[in-house]
Amino acid sequence: MKAISIKLEVPEWIDEEKFAVRLKRIAEKMVYPEKLSAEEVKGIFGTFEEEVEPVDVRKKEKERIKWLYSILQNEPAIRAGIFE
Repeated sequence: MKAISIKLEVPEWIDEEKFAVRLKRIAEKMVYPEKLSAEEVKGIFGTFEEEVEPVDVRKKEKERIKWLYSILQNEPAIRAGIFE
């Protein structure tokens, strides 16, 4: 972001820090709206839609368990009961 300086004449009783905070909030609301449509978000972030294949999680988990079991069956130290 860039910084700009604004010179204003205000009464003595106005707190400069609070005034600056309020001005900053007003500027942010002007620049960053509270709500954006999906199309605006896509434009800002450059998002895109992608076709994704569904994954059968149960099938993957069964394959993982079978693989793990086969490794354990082939490990001589585990069959001998050393790591139990």
